[in-house]
Amino acid sequence: MLAGFDKRIITPETPVPMAGFDLRNGYSEGTLDDLTVRALALKADDGSALLIISFDLLGVPHEFCTALSACIYERLGVHAVICATHTHAAPGAVFGRREGDEAYIELLMHAALEAAQGALSSLAPIKVYFGRSTAGGIASYRDVPREKATYDMPILRLRLVGEGFSCELIRFECHCTVLNEINHLLSRDLAGIGENESLLLLNGPCGDLSTRYTRQGSGAAELERLRGVFSKAVTDTRLAPLDGFGGHISFASALFTLPCGTPFDEAQRQRLTAWHEQVIKATGDAAQKRESESILAVLRRPPKTQTVREVTLAAADLGAFTLVLAPFEINSADGRELEEALRSAASKPVYLVCYAMGYAGYLPSGRPIDEGSNYQDIASVFRHDAREQVLKQAESLILKLKEIQK
Repeated sequence: MLAGFDKRIITPETPVPMAGFDLRNGYSEGTLDDLTVRALALKADDGSALLIISFDLLGVPHEFCTALSACIYERLGVHAVICATHTHAAPGAVFGRREGDEAYIELLMHAALEAAQGALSSLAPIKVYFGRSTAGGIASYRDVPREKATYDMPILRLRLVGEGFSCELIRFECHCTVLNEINHLLSRDLAGIGENESLLLLNGPCGDLSTRYTRQGSGAAELERLRGVFSKAVTDTRLAPLDGFGGHISFASALFTLPCGTPFDEAQRQRLTAWHEQVIKATGDAAQKRESESILAVLRRPPKTQTVREVTLAAADLGAFTLVLAPFEINSADGRELEEALRSAASKPVYLVCYAMGYAGYLPSGRPIDEGSNYQDIASVFRHDAREQVLKQAESLILKLKEIQK
């Protein structure tokens, strides 16, 4: 098994509009830490290969991922999966909504291609170690009262080490929102651990998880504190040799359409608006108030008119486990259920990577909309049955991988 790693800085040189919060206005006012694109190249014993590319961005749109993946395959002959860490302190230009955004998108394409080439050119023999753990004090449920919000965040740690080479692939599960809507500094936020190390971070099912109840303020000092908690949790995750990793790599992807639909009518919109306005007046908990403010921002948006949306799912079988890459924000419990169903189909562990192969927003739980509904369900653009359709597509990809391996 061979592996290589490289990265490039993607921090804008001039002030830019920032993504991540409906309640934030204005442009960036500086840089707390540089944003990067990181590439991990994996080459199996039989010559099959894969690139895993992660951007320090809120998300990577479908069109961007399609163009970048095609460019990498055409120039380098390797399939690539494109992901984002989901930092809420990054430029919004990748979504191409303003004049001049194309220049930044071109910078991202060029930087990712350079990082991919660098990773492939630095391939070296490695040994593989893997560990799983959980960490408290980092992520919390963000849509329940404070006393019910405690959450032990799962951590997956894959260490690739050889002579003169060391790299780690970390999957965590938390919205990168230590820096809130008042912040105007560009930053990797929670994903910025190990700045001087060869780390590539992927985010998992965290639609209902953030640092809302664990952060003690919102600024550089608090970010440093929570990064320290995160770094220690990663370091403390025990590793063991991983058997079966890297003998062969299989990759498959599927482009399909999901039906869209607003989950509430005008009467429901008015009732929900009045209810959350009353919550804001009545609650003394700033975090709970923040949840209702976020929901109100969605309720006040213009009605959705899109009827379908194209999305891409991808799956990569790495021997010891399979990664399923999805463009959605998925709630933690829903993610566990999807992983368990896909594990049965794959006959091996399956791990979801979210904010990957596009950015399609929240995957709804399927529960009816009422006053107790969370931000994720109200903000989703998809119909209530979308999760079942996504599961069917993912299971089809798993079966396709099995056929490839025969």
